[in-house]
Amino acid sequence: MSDRDDIIKVLYECDRESYETDGMKIAEQWIDCLFHVDEVRAWIEHGVTDPQEAYDKRLNQEDMPSYYHDDE
Repeated sequence: MSDRDDIIKVLYECDRESYETDGMKIAEQWIDCLFHVDEVRAWIEHGVTDPQEAYDKRLNQEDMPSYYHDDE
């Protein structure tokens, strides 16, 4: 399976609204922002469903999901 397919599956499981709105386009946005499927799941579970917002937060290392912290 490709990253896009994996991300679409995560959208289906964790962010049904985005999946139903335009899953393919949103999956491509996550990929464009250089997110791996596990990161996408972590951000969505953290409450951030916008790929650009997650990218900006990751870039600034602010309000990061526990996925990025080894000690949690």
